[in-house]
Amino acid sequence: MAASGTEAYGQACPTPDNTIRFDQSMAGVGRLMLGQELRIVALGSSSTEGAGADKGQSYPERLEAELRARFPRQGITVVNSGVGGEDVDGMMLRLERDVFAHNPHMVLFQVGTNVVLQGRSVAEAEVKIAEAIRAIQSRGIEVVLMNAQFAPAVEAKPDAPKMMRVLDEASRAFRLNLIDRHALMRGWHRKNGIPVSHFTAADNLHMNAWSYDCLAKAIASAFSDSVNRAYARLLP
Repeated sequence: MAASGTEAYGQACPTPDNTIRFDQSMAGVGRLMLGQELRIVALGSSSTEGAGADKGQSYPERLEAELRARFPRQGITVVNSGVGGEDVDGMMLRLERDVFAHNPHMVLFQVGTNVVLQGRSVAEAEVKIAEAIRAIQSRGIEVVLMNAQFAPAVEAKPDAPKMMRVLDEASRAFRLNLIDRHALMRGWHRKNGIPVSHFTAADNLHMNAWSYDCLAKAIASAFSDSVNRAYARLLP
């Protein structure tokens, strides 16, 4: 039976190995460097909402705590706008209410998993994802993409690799940073030897409290790394 607590396995989060790295320039990093407020909206489906863990243990909540610990002067907010079961169509319908109303500087856009799980057209989703990115960017908001979790229920779907490629291509086409959640979690299993059951919920689909926490730590480390590299470039 998979555990759900962040310390349930006696296993610390693996040390970040640059699987998640922000190589594209980010205005949000500039805000952190200048000590300015940073408002982030996490837009996505159930694995953004936090299915598989208790309330308050989703990755957006954990990310806010991690970023505040690293950047205590900046005033950082991460809004959880995840809704279980949605694909990109549903997310686009609520952009005004659940994204733009919060006046964010950045959106972490987790999308694509339900397209695969529900057997929807990946080609149609590709078009809609591009539309959503343009709609968010048209408001002057930075977009960071996030791909699917590494979990048995996702891996069993033949269209999963195709969906991953769509997000890879979108990140390149729009010059966006991509949170490669799939590679991060796959690395926990293949590089660190952590059983898949230790970082997925009993449904073999959703993450659990431990993996949400470790994902948040990895994303926060990517922010810190970007800030440090930006500072280094300023040195004579």
